[in-house]
Amino acid sequence: MRFEISSSEIFFSTKKNRDDFSLIHVANTNLNIIIEGLKIFNFNCVDKIFWLVTSGKSIILNEFGEELAEHNCILFLESMNNFQFLSNSIVGDERYLSIYDFKQSKVIFQIDFSSTVFLLEKENLFVLKFGENSEKNEIYAYSILYFQEIKWNFSLTSLPCIPKTDVYNKEAGWEVKKFIGVLDNKLWIALNHHTIISLDIATGQLKQQISSIPDFNSEWLPSAIPSPESMIITAENNKLFGFMWEFYWEINPKNGLIEFTDLTNYLKEYNIRNDNPNYVLVGDIIYFISQHVSAIGGFNRKTKKLNWHFKFQANKDGQFPKLKGIKGNEQMLGALDLDGNLYVFENNKPAITHALRA
Repeated sequence: MRFEISSSEIFFSTKKNRDDFSLIHVANTNLNIIIEGLKIFNFNCVDKIFWLVTSGKSIILNEFGEELAEHNCILFLESMNNFQFLSNSIVGDERYLSIYDFKQSKVIFQIDFSSTVFLLEKENLFVLKFGENSEKNEIYAYSILYFQEIKWNFSLTSLPCIPKTDVYNKEAGWEVKKFIGVLDNKLWIALNHHTIISLDIATGQLKQQISSIPDFNSEWLPSAIPSPESMIITAENNKLFGFMWEFYWEINPKNGLIEFTDLTNYLKEYNIRNDNPNYVLVGDIIYFISQHVSAIGGFNRKTKKLNWHFKFQANKDGQFPKLKGIKGNEQMLGALDLDGNLYVFENNKPAITHALRA
């Protein structure tokens, strides 16, 4: 299942069986099937224009399911601003990562390797490149205004010694988990070993490396960033922040100082916590799923309190939903469980429960 959000609407695809997928549209808690019976590997939506990845190609559809165009690629990755789309493709034996501009109906940028970790920010494309033996250790920055121009590259092997902070895989080399985004003219990157780094977007120079958190003590975590891949950027607050398990933290991008909040005792009262790094930010509220207790919560970043939470009831067999994802906006939330059931909430109240699998 993959969600896409647009205004007060939710778009997603769901798999009924091996070869039968549907593209579903939820608006004002009404469900409509845009297309079904098609094998969909991936999809994205921008302003009600859909890109569906099928066998060996991408199909562009309008909101009524009418085909507008086709684009050859094997794996469609992400939709971007200004109707720009990135895709991995194979031509002969060569692999490419391409930026396709829907308005111009053409590829405007292409590099001769594929990647599954990247970030397009204004005119800059940041890509994680595979090295020898499939090691992901080189970060490249490109200017898409100047075709295929490499601005800089940075090797993870140039980082200082690996801190032995992990409970598991202490000896593993540096790995990129996520490009968090650009803030304060720096590219922020989530690494393994409870670490984030920042690189100057103009030069690729290492500006900061942050992992340890002073005065943070936990019985089951090191004194470091709990989950770097759960971090996102809020440009309006000029902050990076993360929310995972019972912990919330903010990082000042200029000096790297961390404001850390341990919510263990507070959340224990509600028997809820965030155990999925993919959450929804609406204003100052973080909506999250608590998989281990089948619950959804709304955490206020300013007050450091819960604004709202909902706990699912057991079904007739005594089983609780095993939640796997959440998406939403100012009007609706959609939560999906492992059995293919979609739960839609409107104004923090249950509005739809819909079985997506026959």
